[in-house]
Amino acid sequence: MKKISLILFLLFSPFCQAQQVRGLLRISSGVAPKPGSLSVVGADSILEGTTKAYQIILTTPTGTTLDVSQTASFSASRGSASGLTISPGNPINLTNATNSVRGDDRITTLRATYEGLSTSREILLSDATTGFVAVAPRLVRAADVARWPQMKTGDLIVEGATFVVPNQGDYSIQIRSSQNNVPTLVPGATVWVKGARYINFTLQLNQSRVPVGQPPIQVRNYDGQVEIQNTFTLLGAQGARISGKYEAATGAGDADYQGHGTGNYAFTTGRYGWLLNNKFLDKTRPALTMDGGVRDIEWEYMEVKAGYFTAMLFNARNYDMNIPTSTTYLPFENINIHDFYIHDLDGEGIYLGSTELNLKAHFKGGSFYNSRILRVGNEGLQFGQLNSGMRVFNNVVHSNFNWRDPFQKFQDNSLQLALFEGVRVYNNLFLSGGEKQFTVLARGDTAIGNVASRIDTMLIRNNAFLYNRGWYEGFVSTLGVAGVRNPINNLTLAIDRNLFGKNTYAYNQVYTNVPEQNYLLLFDLLGTGTDVQVTNNVYDGSSNARTRWVLNAGPIAILESGNSLNGFVPHPAFENYMGLPPDYHYSRVEKWAGVVGSESGFSASGTLKGTLITVPIGDIRFRNGIGYESKAANNTNIEPTVASNWQNYWNVLYWNRQTGELIRNPTNLTNLSTTPPDNTKLLSFYKDRGIGIY
Repeated sequence: MKKISLILFLLFSPFCQAQQVRGLLRISSGVAPKPGSLSVVGADSILEGTTKAYQIILTTPTGTTLDVSQTASFSASRGSASGLTISPGNPINLTNATNSVRGDDRITTLRATYEGLSTSREILLSDATTGFVAVAPRLVRAADVARWPQMKTGDLIVEGATFVVPNQGDYSIQIRSSQNNVPTLVPGATVWVKGARYINFTLQLNQSRVPVGQPPIQVRNYDGQVEIQNTFTLLGAQGARISGKYEAATGAGDADYQGHGTGNYAFTTGRYGWLLNNKFLDKTRPALTMDGGVRDIEWEYMEVKAGYFTAMLFNARNYDMNIPTSTTYLPFENINIHDFYIHDLDGEGIYLGSTELNLKAHFKGGSFYNSRILRVGNEGLQFGQLNSGMRVFNNVVHSNFNWRDPFQKFQDNSLQLALFEGVRVYNNLFLSGGEKQFTVLARGDTAIGNVASRIDTMLIRNNAFLYNRGWYEGFVSTLGVAGVRNPINNLTLAIDRNLFGKNTYAYNQVYTNVPEQNYLLLFDLLGTGTDVQVTNNVYDGSSNARTRWVLNAGPIAILESGNSLNGFVPHPAFENYMGLPPDYHYSRVEKWAGVVGSESGFSASGTLKGTLITVPIGDIRFRNGIGYESKAANNTNIEPTVASNWQNYWNVLYWNRQTGELIRNPTNLTNLSTTPPDNTKLLSFYKDRGIGIY
């Protein structure tokens, strides 16, 4: 959502004075401090572009009330006044680039202080967005630098939208050298994108490529949040950093949209400088895509939510768009992604690298780390075409919310890897597996014409895989390329010091002939000179069926050492994830589905397609990002908000924005959120092991 400034017009008694600071209405007087409490009195909601009156009321310990502000009126604004504060007593004078409040998708906070007391009031904004026209990008001018000191001449400014004719809707924007005469940008220049809402956003930087070792082109939001409903496409860039991070020293980003940059992970939805928000409109669409010969790209501090097939689809193509006839797949080289908040998606968490059998653009180097991937429908992290050097670490992944009703069968791994040479996966927490927690498909060095050395490594170390529903925990196999099963040679495969447990077998509720197995890991590998190690892993014995660690169906010998089948693997303790207790079984949280396998791509063969689903009392189901808790046993195919009597079967879930407490069926929505706190920082045992976000 475009950043909303609520502009305060203050009328004061002769005995009071006021001043505005960022995020704060500060009220002071010449009298001695009064003890007691402060409150903001006024309407619960406001329509953008309208004005409402509010009062700041002091209540003394004896119950006496005093209006310490008289009437404070404010209005929501867009366009040229965005980001500016109107001076008290002079609403025409736009004086500075500070804001008086903070907002997210639907809530804005009005804050006040008086003689050491403070209070805040959450207000629901009703969106009145109508009518935008695009403003062509241009170079930053001296007047821009005077108003926005973080900019410099030679930068590119994308001024976003101008509010014009009603009922015209939002718009898409394409920033292309060929179409808009965008000049070549020098290394270290910044593309400044004004806070606004877009349907689609395309950024083409093939004429501003940065040599290796030079400062990247920065792509930053300013004057609020950039919200994109469909897809952000990056084309042709080499050396670019796309960031929603606020940096106080430089002024880059926006202080009202820092996400978890403040150090607080709770209630950060809608608070990032870049927001990809599909609003559950298209579950086939990716939020982020890249093509055109990209390399050396950093993505950081962004939020992706509410629908989508995946947060990022960087997979099959990567042709060099500066060579119009090129059909050569260039590698996605040195793509680094971190500090993302991905939640409530219909499909995959992320999808990097094609999983097709034929060769596509592969990944070389790069990383994915310190990100939350929560309440996503199918597989959590999916990496394909991995050449060498990819690192995946310190993430929290809660996936497979549609494991009963996926778009196709078996789309329910927490982690999927398809590699040629190597990848390192460590310090991650994976919640709620399906058929299994991870799949590794090794394609063989000869498939890409490389000769691997023994230093090539697939390492899965110090991860926690919890709450699995399926046959077993992991599958490692040699996969064919172009119809040929190429052996993997001279490669170390190490599964070391991981934790498995808190399992509840349930896979036979969706699939037939899927008995629980007596092993945890299944191997089927071809190759020579390959070193396979399964060492120092711990399973908590939560299924008596698991009596061995490895079943080896291939000719390569496997070293097993130091593994335990009945060790200590506790429930994860979070600072506050969904307001749930520390011993909660997270496989009890899913996406709502009335029948097994309703999607046309989900075949009836080997499945229980069409079987009606009954949700156990106390289990939670999310529908369009809203949580519902089952409260009646006979709720078969009773869809929340759709069935005529659904309230008899479901508790609606809200969370207190101050305490993070889960509230069922509240009658007063003041200071409540429909999105959980999602503070998945870990405590005690897992924190001490270095697992999870930091």
